[in-house]
Amino acid sequence: AALAAGRPAPRLVTGTATTGRTAVLFTGQGSQRVGMGRTLHAAYPVFADAFDAACAHFDALLPGRPAVRDVVLGEHEGAERELSRTLYAQCGLFAVETALYRLVESWGVRPDAVAGHSIGEVVAAHVAGVLTLPDACALVAARGRLIQELPDGGVMVAVRAAEADVLPLLAGHQGAVGVAAVNGPEAVVLSGTRDAVEKVVAVLRERGAETKRLDVSHAFHSPLMEPVLTAFRDEVSRLAFAAPELLVMSHLTGEPLPADRPCGADHWVRHIREPVRFADGVTALAAQGVTTFLELGPDGVLSALGQDCAPDAEFLPSLHADADETASLTEALAHLFVRGTDVDWSAVARVPGRTPRPVRLPTYAFQRADYWLPSTGVAAHRDDTPDGRLRDAAAHGDDAALAAELTLGDAESTAALLPLLAAYRRRRHDDALVDGWRYRTTWTPVAVPAAEPAGTWLVAVPERLAADPWVTRVTEALSAGGATPVTVPVTHPGGLAGELGDAVAGAGPVSGVLSLLALAAGTDPEHDAVPQGVALTLALSRALDETGVRAPVWHATRSAAAVGGGERVRRPEQFGVRALGRVAVLETPERWAGTVDLPEHLDGWVGDRLGAVLAQGVGESEIAIRGWGVFAR
Repeated sequence: AALAAGRPAPRLVTGTATTGRTAVLFTGQGSQRVGMGRTLHAAYPVFADAFDAACAHFDALLPGRPAVRDVVLGEHEGAERELSRTLYAQCGLFAVETALYRLVESWGVRPDAVAGHSIGEVVAAHVAGVLTLPDACALVAARGRLIQELPDGGVMVAVRAAEADVLPLLAGHQGAVGVAAVNGPEAVVLSGTRDAVEKVVAVLRERGAETKRLDVSHAFHSPLMEPVLTAFRDEVSRLAFAAPELLVMSHLTGEPLPADRPCGADHWVRHIREPVRFADGVTALAAQGVTTFLELGPDGVLSALGQDCAPDAEFLPSLHADADETASLTEALAHLFVRGTDVDWSAVARVPGRTPRPVRLPTYAFQRADYWLPSTGVAAHRDDTPDGRLRDAAAHGDDAALAAELTLGDAESTAALLPLLAAYRRRRHDDALVDGWRYRTTWTPVAVPAAEPAGTWLVAVPERLAADPWVTRVTEALSAGGATPVTVPVTHPGGLAGELGDAVAGAGPVSGVLSLLALAAGTDPEHDAVPQGVALTLALSRALDETGVRAPVWHATRSAAAVGGGERVRRPEQFGVRALGRVAVLETPERWAGTVDLPEHLDGWVGDRLGAVLAQGVGESEIAIRGWGVFAR
């Protein structure tokens, strides 16, 4: 109701499709929380399988420690304590974010690029094919374990200032403090020893910069990470790296990972020590045409940061810390959809133990604009020829002028003749006026060389007409030429995909499809203004997509067109399929081969011409076959 009325409503998502590209961002450390992904794990097997697989690899790599799955889902007694520490935070984020990606991937979402903040970049590399799941888990476990083994200490402070204003203040402190992240045009994070960081922050505060100390266990991406680099290099050098199958925007360099070669262990060693250049990466993605960013992580951290880097783009967080996970993810998916991303809603609705309830949407809102050409108001030109004066006298009822023009001396005869001439004049004027409103179409004879269809042809027919003699003669016309017709009786639009799938499974490769669904009588049960033939034809198009049939489709009607002046349209309700075809042939010419109108009575000659048209076409999309020839509109 709110959509029909144009009013906002909770969970109602509207928007306009864009031509921009889509990228997925994976959140970094600091966003973790106990219970992240718990609702999705219980509701969606795809999420649960991906999450559990990652956790199983971590558990094998971390023997003697609490199970990662139990810590993340809150089933371990010390979950809060463990998840606040680097090892479980990074392993947990990787498992949740990988599962989130696999879930939206199963729903048909295919991003043009991926990127991640700090540990999130490992997730991006994994889903892009750079690292297998076992190797990605080994990298994350080694990274988290080695960093956690460093002595506690060090601080991180977020500063509202540009990187160029901060870097000069680091002179003389390079071994103790550094820029850990550049999150926006005026958003950097400092990381290092307490004394060094506080000295730099004090100067920035004096200059009016806002600062905020972060709650962290270590000074990430700072000189304090250097003691682990050698050991980390030794561990990740054993892993196998591949070139990415999808664009990965690295926030280490602010540039894409090389598409033609693996990035190697050196990249991931630098990744621990050097800054996260998030702002550069997002700006680069926007420059490459990305207008929609989907953040996959426990909370919308990167979505808030990204707006300053790409103000014209849309950032969509998949989850919120204080909201229902299923509702949040579905709403993010809806935003993706209205912006033009393809979503497989049948897969989204396929939840074990839950039956989706379809909602009828309002029909197309017509703009109701008038397109009549306005009158120019110019006076009609006076025709002073004899014929013109005669028509003018008759039109205005001027018996004296008419008598003078006809040189009739008998006034009574003129008075009797005038009404007849005036009526004739009005009738001719009205006929000419109405004729000017009409769009005149003609059927033109076309030559069709002899040809015969081959291979297997599916013949979709309303179930009630499957044994009709006229339908039988159509299928005989196919088999007479050597083709193998497979009749597919159709009972209801909703079951067409299954019926078609059964037919395809037993028929093998399909050479073509002939639809007789336009012959269905009556109207659609749910939309009484739509002929049943049109509803079944639309359902057939969807079913062919679902079953993967890519063969050309011809649609036959019966006496739905008047080719000659002596013919009359016997079944006008079938014209809806012909009208549908005029649009469909423009949008999907490779699928909608055309419509062919057949006569009320079929004979062998008509059957031969039908076979020739189906075998090779005539270069037109609207055909009519009659006993005296083949015609194109």
